[in-house]
Parts: sequence; C-alpha cells; structure tokens
Amino acid sequence: MKTRKIIFVLLCLSVTGIASAQIKRNTLVLPEVDGYELLKCDFHMHTVFSDGEVWPTIRVDEAFAEGLDAIAISDHVENTRIMQSIGTEVSMNTSYDLAEKAAATRDIILIKACEISKDLPAGHYNALFVKDVDAFRPFIGKENKNDPSMIRGALEEARKQGATVLWNHPWSRQKNQESYWSPTQDSLYNDGLFQGVSVGNGARADLKVLKWCLDKNLTVYSNTDAHTPISLESGQYRNMTIVFAKKRSAEGIRQALENRMTVAYFRDHLYGKKELIKKIADNSLEMESFMKGNRRAYIIIRNKTGLTFDLTQADNGGLKMKLDRMSGRSFTVEPFSEYAIEVDVTKISQAEKNGDTSLSGPHKVTFSVTNLHIGQDECYPLDIPVNF
Repeated sequence: MKTRKIIFVLLCLSVTGIASAQIKRNTLVLPEVDGYELLKCDFHMHTVFSDGEVWPTIRVDEAFAEGLDAIAISDHVENTRIMQSIGTEVSMNTSYDLAEKAAATRDIILIKACEISKDLPAGHYNALFVKDVDAFRPFIGKENKNDPSMIRGALEEARKQGATVLWNHPWSRQKNQESYWSPTQDSLYNDGLFQGVSVGNGARADLKVLKWCLDKNLTVYSNTDAHTPISLESGQYRNMTIVFAKKRSAEGIRQALENRMTVAYFRDHLYGKKELIKKIADNSLEMESFMKGNRRAYIIIRNKTGLTFDLTQADNGGLKMKLDRMSGRSFTVEPFSEYAIEVDVTKISQAEKNGDTSLSGPHKVTFSVTNLHIGQDECYPLDIPVNF
C-alpha cells in the first residue's frame, strides 16, 4: 500500500509539472454571428480518476491550447480502475475539484459532469451540470456495476440535480457497430430523461444520428471522448460542439443546450439544423461578382474563418462556369482564402445587345456544400448571386 501511495504522489508531481510548461495555441476561428457567442465546447473526456491517462489540469491546458471556451470532464461513475489499481479511494467529484482553479485561471468554463455507463440496451450517457457525482453511487450495480436496469434511477438522479443529459456513441457495441435506437431509448426519451445525442464521438460521426436529432428535436453534440492526451498539428482541431450562446457563461451554455442551439464539428464537417448551419456559412463567406469586358464575369468567394467549405456545383443557373485553377465541378474553400470563379456570359451579353431580354437576370449559381450536413442525405445549398 505504501508503494502504491508513492506511485500516486509521483504521478501527481509529474502531471502538475507538465501543466506549467509554455503552451502554443492553435485556435479554430469561427465567424461572428449577431446576437450569439459561438462557443467551442467539448463535453466528454476522461482523466486518471476513471479510465483516462491524464491529470484533470492537463485537460484544461489542452482546451486552452486549442482556444476552447468550455469543457466537461465526464469521468465514469462505474469505472474508476486507475484509482482502484493504486488503492486510492476518492470522491467522484475530485477530477472537477482539481481542474476548477486551473480552468478559472485559463478562462475556461468548466462544467461539472459524469458519464453513466450501462450495458446494452441502456448505453452510455453524459450528465452535464450535475451538483454531486457521489450521489450516483447507489446506481452502481453490486453484482454488475454496468447493470442496465440501473439506468433509469441514474438518469432520474441527473434530472433531480438539474442536469442536461446526452446519449453517447449510440453505435458502440451494437451489431455491426450500427447506431440503434432501441425500445429502451424510446422509453427514456419519452420520459424526458435525455435531451441530446452525440452525432460525433471519438473517431466517428453518424448521419443517421443527425436524422434522429432533427426528427426528435434533440440537441446535436460532437465530443472527443478523450482518454489519452490530445495532441494535434497546427490547423487540426478536435471534435467539438459549437454552442450558440447568448452569453459566454455556464448558464448561457446550459440555456443554449436546452434550446437545441448547437452544431456538431467533426473533422472539418458540420452537422446541425439548417438555420444554424446557414448562420455559420453566411457569416463565414463573403461573395461578390463583377464584369470584365463583355464576355466574362467573376465570382469572388472569401472565407473569413478557420472553417473549410467543400463546394460542388449543383446548378449553374444557365451560366457557363470555369472553376479557376481547378478541375471538375468541385473545389474546397480553404480557411482564410479567396477564390475566383470565371463565368462566360457571352450568350447573355449578345442577347441583351440584340434586345433579347429572355436571358436577363437576376442570375445565381448554387453549390452544394458537401461538408455541411443538414440532414441524413442533405447538404447545405449555397446560393451565389451573379450581378453584371
């Protein structure tokens, strides 16, 4: 036992030493949207106080390095194997308590949370904005700590504490790893015991889950579910939930989650309600067009953000287009870039010269933004007016 305590102390010293190192920031720049603070949040990660491999303050430093606004450390209620392996019994609130001061110093909003992990058909759920994680101990099965029959009691405790709950990775351990909405989820959903689902989790995003969220008015999430340290190259960003908050505060986040005002970010793709995706696209991209001579017009697309937009021509509006320096009908608008698309307007100019107004405007071209998902089989349509 003494040896285990020494190992525990050395672990504490090593990880707190890492936290004091210099941090180079790598921040995803989002657009400004009138009336909202677009907050970058990760509501699912683990530390050594469940089955993760890092100290709680490291999670704060990682979030700071990536310019996140809020995180939730959601250590498992049922799985505290690392602490058990070194013979240390601690409160389940410890990971939050240890990270709280560091988060305040880094201006990171820290949300108290836990993960309730039950065998199928129940599944895993994150409870956000809980008050006391130790209060979930009675819902750990004595014979089987992941006893699925205990899920309702655990989620009712979350509701009692005023938490908002999301269902994690609904494909996990399912047949063929296919997302499955079981009668158990139906029962829990109908009783209001969870309010959102992770469209993106870890290494996967699922459009089928997005459809559930849109059809059932559930909050859309994307989170890392990180267990190991997070290390990303410059220009790479973790899974995150983009929250449309009225205020940059814990309460602002809570209200936005309850009002389903979120978009999921996963590997340069966005998933969410059309009206929210539109706000992001409209405030990220600037577009203009102008004539050059009598035969050519140009459409200019400017990206003011760190987001990426994959465009595929859907309707050219009868205009003959040349995608400058690109081949085919698709191209990518990279972060902080500007692109010019040439449009051949010879026929229109000639017609107008001859007094034929049948081809007169207004004109527009439409692109399908294939990395902005507004349905299971639907991408965001971007209309670009062409004025000449």
